[in-house]
Amino acid sequence: MLKIGGEIEKVLNERGLSVIWFSRQLMCSRANVYKIFSRYHIDTYLLYRISRILNFDFFHLYSAMLDCGETCADVDEAEKQDIDIKIEEK
Repeated sequence: MLKIGGEIEKVLNERGLSVIWFSRQLMCSRANVYKIFSRYHIDTYLLYRISRILNFDFFHLYSAMLDCGETCADVDEAEKQDIDIKIEEK
């Protein structure tokens, strides 16, 4: 299963942005940002806001899984085997 919070944290780090900056953009506490990083599921409006703030289409991660016909079981198996599913940024 895709851990969306981990993907958000990865993009934030790749862009060299701080948790403090991100929390200010989201208008929430740093503690809430760390809670977001630990999530497997996220509200669609919050994901939309995060996508806009980080200029990254996180919805594409889910669409790509559908496009290749992967099921949740396939993704779980891929994670067990430490296979990275590479998704190109739009």
